[in-house]
Amino acid sequence: EDGYAYTGSFPKTIDADTWIIASDDADTIRVSSLEAGENYRFSIFEYNGDGADRNYLTPGFSLTQRTLEVPSLTLSKSQLDFKNTKLASSKSMNVTLKAKYLPKDVKILECYTNSEYFTVEPSVIEVDTTAFSKVLTLSFSPEEYKLYQDTLTVSLGELSCKMLLKGQGAEKDNHIY
Repeated sequence: EDGYAYTGSFPKTIDADTWIIASDDADTIRVSSLEAGENYRFSIFEYNGDGADRNYLTPGFSLTQRTLEVPSLTLSKSQLDFKNTKLASSKSMNVTLKAKYLPKDVKILECYTNSEYFTVEPSVIEVDTTAFSKVLTLSFSPEEYKLYQDTLTVSLGELSCKMLLKGQGAEKDNHIY
């Protein structure tokens, strides 16, 4: 948009399908965390001027590229923070697991943590398709007044993804006023 300089941290969300990845004079840029087997459209716009005097050359150069169709497991979040959780109680949160282009010869997907304070349901998923989306429920049950950390691991043969889990044992649960 003419007259606007995009600054600060990136990426910036413009709408559901449009993000600004960078706004600088770099010759190259690396884009990561793209989903397998999806089409992405990249556009580059030249500009001159600064701040309210910035003008963009439109239309810019555009390229549509499809990512490789490789087996992938992705979680909807990179970490879950259960924050303050009352001792001897349990707090649950959901994340979505997406799987694409799975090998047909592996049939069991495992979901697990390394401690009894964080649990995941379901812990075993029978795979009968090459792609699916499934909601996982993670629970945190502290026994002491301390900070807990763990990792959720989702694996299917040699394919895996991980998510950081955190929680704090407390006298009272978090409250929103």
